[in-house]
Order: sequence, then structure tokens, then C-alpha cells
Amino acid sequence: MQQNGTLITRSGQRACSLSTSGDVATAEIRDVSASYFQTEVTNQETDMTIKLGLFAQLEAKPGKGDELAAFLQAGRDLALAEEGTVTWYAFKLDDTHYGIFDTFETEEARQAHIAGEIPKALTQVADDLLATEPDIATIDVIAVK
Repeated sequence: MQQNGTLITRSGQRACSLSTSGDVATAEIRDVSASYFQTEVTNQETDMTIKLGLFAQLEAKPGKGDELAAFLQAGRDLALAEEGTVTWYAFKLDDTHYGIFDTFETEEARQAHIAGEIPKALTQVADDLLATEPDIATIDVIAVK
């Protein structure tokens, strides 16, 4: 099976093309102009359907991290029921810092999520579990694999 890929680094304006065929891997490193990087980003953007996201940062009260983690794990079932939510991730940074990252194809789907069951459930447990108000940002997704 043959696989190809390009690893792009802005350091020194170089690109590395990688390919494999069976047990043999080859790499070609070449100098490229700044316009190469812009072309790569532009081409990736036109093929994407996931363009929007939400990024929420949550801080648990001392001793409440495990409960917040359990709440987030239970949130997966609610996310699965949302038709317009393409991906939904809940994650832990440390014992008190957690987050949610989700993606959408349309602004309507993002707004439906914001008005949906997960934010409502988070509001119900916030006073008990959260040390601070959630920090929620709307984001534009610029690249997807």
C-alpha cells in the first residue's frame, strides 16, 4: 500500500514530502516560497465542511474535579442526540481544569447546540461544581484532518 503526505514547516520555508510503499519510506525536503504555504491552507479550506466550533474552558471547585468529569462523560449522550453537532470532545487538563470542544457545519447547528440540553444541564450544576463561570468562545475552524 502506498501512502503520501506533506509535512509543512514555516521554519526556513521548507516542506517535507513523505511517501511509503511497503516497508520503504522516502522523504524529500525542499525549499519553498511563502506563497506555497498560503496555497496549501487555501486548498485545505475549500474541501472542509466543518467550519465552526465552540471551545469552553471549565474550572472545577476544589475537590469537585471528579464530579465535573463524570458530568462531562454523561454529556456525551446528549451530544450524540444533537443532529448538527459533528464532533464533541470533553477533556481534562488537570484536576481542576476541564474543557469542551465541539464542531459544526453551519451557524444554525452551532446556535441549536448553544440553546440545547448540554448548556442547560451545565447551568443546573454550575453553582455546585464550577469555581468560575465557564469561558466559552465561538471559533472558526481553519484546518481539519
